[in-house]
Amino acid sequence: MAGNQKGSFVKVKCVDCGNEDPSSLGILYPDGRREMVRVEVCELCRGYLKVIAAFAPASPEELALADLSTLYLDHYAQGQGYRR
Repeated sequence: MAGNQKGSFVKVKCVDCGNEDPSSLGILYPDGRREMVRVEVCELCRGYLKVIAAFAPASPEELALADLSTLYLDHYAQGQGYRR
């Protein structure tokens, strides 16, 4: 979360277009499973971001492996009309 003014924080924001309207931002859970992976989506630009919860920072190699191991999330989001 980044502060935009003293004492004011943006809770959600599209990484593609900067949209901050929570009514047009959402989360997809493939098969309704609320696990450690999800897809955050923006209805304005139709962009998406895969999110993988972790307890420690990942190396570039670990990020690449996680991206490959979650290709089903890309397929799911793109099937819903979102783009990466």
